[in-house]
Amino acid sequence: MKDYYRLLNIKPDASDYEIRAAFERLKRVFDKNNPSLYSIYNEKKVQEIINELREAFIVLTDHTKRKEYNEMLIKEGVYSASALRVSGVSHELEGSTELSEIPPDLEAVEEGSGPYLKAHREKAGISLREVTEETKIQKSFLRAIEEENFRELPARVFVRGFIVAYVKVLKIPEGERVVEEYMKRYDEAMKGEK
Repeated sequence: MKDYYRLLNIKPDASDYEIRAAFERLKRVFDKNNPSLYSIYNEKKVQEIINELREAFIVLTDHTKRKEYNEMLIKEGVYSASALRVSGVSHELEGSTELSEIPPDLEAVEEGSGPYLKAHREKAGISLREVTEETKIQKSFLRAIEEENFRELPARVFVRGFIVAYVKVLKIPEGERVVEEYMKRYDEAMKGEK
């Protein structure tokens, strides 16, 4: 069984903030633009490591998944029950980049909204920079999409393409429905702008 705590180099009772900070730090270490990295690992191995880090982040920041994971660790004898007590204390968030707040619960935001997309992105531990690299969509447009600053976005046809690409990167299962819901919100906000 993989030890996500050891993988992220954190204590078993780490807070959400500490998990997020560790994940961000390790993502920078294994960034594909880090030239020293490729003298140690090939591109395939780097991608495997990044996928494992992302998996650890997703499990440890989802309270239900983390509880189940901790129970398995206890059952396997990897950690004692006392070592895995989760601190429930929310630490002040200071100086974190792009993931500056704990992502909202997905059920608490309206499906197809900008905050819904942001919550999915942050839940997956994906930065705006990574979305930009994969989709070639400018970071300013991605921010406008998440914040629903519709007037800062280009023509409707481009917005729709951006949302389709964004949903694919986030691997949202109900992607087509999310695109339609977002475009309804866009159309409603842009009425009378022509």
